[in-house]
Formats: sequence, C-alpha cells, structure tokens
Amino acid sequence: GAFLPVDRAFTLAGRGTVVTGTLLGGALAVGAALTVQPSGAATVVRGLQARGAARERVAAGERVAVNLRGIALEDIARGDVICTGGQGVTLCMDVWLTVSDTAPRPVKHMQDLRVLWGTAHEVATLRLMGGGQIAPGGAGLGQLRFKRPVVGFAGQAAVLRQLSPVATLAGAVILDPQATAVGAGDRRRLAVMQAAQQQDGTALAAALCAQGRGVALWSDLVRLARCDATAALPTGVVRLSPDHIALADDLATVQTAVVAALQRFHTDQPIKQGAALSMLQRVTPLRGLVPFAQTELVRGGEVVLRDGLVSLARHDPFAALAPQQLARLTEIEESMRAGGTSPPDVRQFDAPDDADLIALMVAQGRLVSLANIALKQQVVFHEATIGQAQRSLAASFPPPTAFTTSAARTALGTTRKFIVPLLEHLDALGMTLRDGDTRQIAPQAH
Repeated sequence: GAFLPVDRAFTLAGRGTVVTGTLLGGALAVGAALTVQPSGAATVVRGLQARGAARERVAAGERVAVNLRGIALEDIARGDVICTGGQGVTLCMDVWLTVSDTAPRPVKHMQDLRVLWGTAHEVATLRLMGGGQIAPGGAGLGQLRFKRPVVGFAGQAAVLRQLSPVATLAGAVILDPQATAVGAGDRRRLAVMQAAQQQDGTALAAALCAQGRGVALWSDLVRLARCDATAALPTGVVRLSPDHIALADDLATVQTAVVAALQRFHTDQPIKQGAALSMLQRVTPLRGLVPFAQTELVRGGEVVLRDGLVSLARHDPFAALAPQQLARLTEIEESMRAGGTSPPDVRQFDAPDDADLIALMVAQGRLVSLANIALKQQVVFHEATIGQAQRSLAASFPPPTAFTTSAARTALGTTRKFIVPLLEHLDALGMTLRDGDTRQIAPQAH
C-alpha cells in the first residue's frame, strides 16, 4: 500500500492540513482512507498535488503534497507516516545491516544507535543475531529495539549512526517492520531473517512454519516476502484457513502421526471410546498443525470427534469387549433400566472397567447423561426410561392439560434431583412444551 513519510506539515487557508513527502510503496488516490502512524489517527485524502499540478492519483516514487481531511495540524508532524493500512506500529524490527568500510569502529551487540529511515529518526538498541560485533565492511542480521512505537515497511532503507561522537556506522534494510523480539541465539528466527534477506518465498514459508511449530500466518509471509495478499502460494505450501498456511509435507506427516497415535491408543485401551484431545498435542513436534490435521482427518471421515474424545472411525470398542466385560455391561445396563426415573448413581459402579463401559453405553445412546445444573451433577437414565416417562406423563396429563414440575414428580414417583433434568430433556426433544412454570405434552407426542 501507499506509505508516505511526512517531511513537512502545514495548513492552507480554506483547505486545512497539508503534508508533503516522497510517496513510497504504492499509488495514492483522492478519497483514499489513510492512517497516521504511529498515532493511529484516521484521515482521508482530500486532494493531491505533484509537479505543481492537482492530480487524482500519484504513483510511488513521486514527490507529493497531500491535503488531508479530518486531521488537525497538531496531530501530525515530520517523522510521522501516512499509509493505506497494513503497516502497524512496532517496538522491534528485524534488519540486515552492512557496516561501512569507513566506520570508525565495529558495530556491537546491545549498542544504542540512532536510526534514520523515511523522515523519522529514533534511538534503538541493536541486538545482533549471535551476539558479538560486526567489523567495518562486514554485514549481519540483527533486531532494532525501539523505546517508543515506530512504523516502517519491509524493504525500506535505514541508516545507523553512533550517538556520540556522531558518526555514520552502517546502512540497513528492514526485513520485518513488525518483528517479534527474540534472543540473539534464536535459531528459528534467524532462519526466518535469512530467508527474508534472500527474498526466497519457499524458504521463507518453510522458516515461518518451523517457527510456528508447523503453522504460519499468511499475513507474515506477505509482509516479509514483500508481495501482495493475492499472490500465489509458494511451491509446496498449502492454505489451512484464510489466515494460516503450512507445508504440504508437514501436514501429511502430522496426519500420519495422528492416525498412528490413535491406533496405538486403541490397541492399548480397546474398550475406551476415544482419546482425550490433549493426547494429540504430544504426538509430534509440529504441534501447531495438530488441530488442522485433525480437522482434515475428520472431514475425510478417517477420524471421529465426539464428546471431547477423538477416535479412528473404524474403531469399534464393542467388538473389543471380553466376555466378562460384556456380562458386566449388561449387568450395569439392567440395573439402570430397573431404576427407572430414580436410577442408581453411576458412581457406585466402580469396578476397573465400569467407567469405560458406561461411557460406551452413553455414546451408543443406551444410557442418557443429563445435567442437573442446580446441583452441579450429572444424572444418568436408561434410554427406555425417557420414552416411558413421556408416555406416563401423557396418560396423567393429556394435552392441553398443564402440569407443574411438582405434579410431574409425583406422577412419575421420583425426586426433584431427577425430574428437573428429565423434564428439560423432554423439552429439548420436543415431547413437552414449557410455558413459565408449567408444561403440557406436545400434541404430536401424545
């Protein structure tokens, strides 16, 4: 987008605020919405003038005077930037610096320098990647840490000067104008900076993905590769979402790792319905990719996500039940069926496999787990009880007869602990219709 470092700001009678500078980045047109950085103030181009004539549009590289609407003179000054968006403020920039052959001394790690770029100049601390120093005539990668917010764009040139005595030490190119501060030994960030310096889109995407544990932001690649957001993806890169990218090979590797991990889980614990989602975060160093790989596997039908558990679609825990486990499952189910609308607390079934067997029956729909929010606990009914309860209520309160929760409790011979979640479940199924403190059986359910 357009990027105009302001070198003068003044007012003209009848026109308001005017700024001048050399336009960088992209073209600028009358009516364009702009942001003043680093303040973040919004403004609009009221008029443009270049080469002594009014213009509707000015190309990058030209000297321009911009008449701004909605901004007071005291809110803009030399060193500010007006831009069309995308250039956010920062306290840290990645740079490639080249130390002058005539520099009086080396540039050192943690040295405070005055940085000049555009029409701005600010003091920053230079952190050299790898530490140490760069001798006159040498070059290297570093981060500039500023004391207050600044703005720049990738590819913009800068000059680094010694504070005292004043001397020009190096030239620099901004690689990332919105960098993340890292330690001087951060190898992943160093790889990103090297790829940005070489302007290798494929290497840059790979380095960003490695830094993000398999995932990178498309906006980061666009900024560092100095390309447009509509640019084609580099070779071997896939779009995970409008905002995220990854390497195709990494995505395939993580999908394979997820499937293998689930297979191991099912082999080790065959009667469990599935594994906790947190387990998948441990199956690969590329953990940023796990949620996306999981989504792709679910979309492809290879993996199933249910009640916070993940499993292979082909896994059948019932087929894995040993005869004694199957007998125990039947015993628990019959006990829950016999309990009717006052079933036993499932926590009383505490043999080694009982929790898994109950979870299997809930997942299959043979048992129904409902929340009693007031008591902050789950109550579990046999699925046959739900239908029996509805039929009993329909017989006691044929529509349009209204009934209260208390009347339903009496009719079903149960307690408030059970009747409240049971009635709320019947409401959700459309079997009962609630109106304030009363309900009636839905006509179609009678």
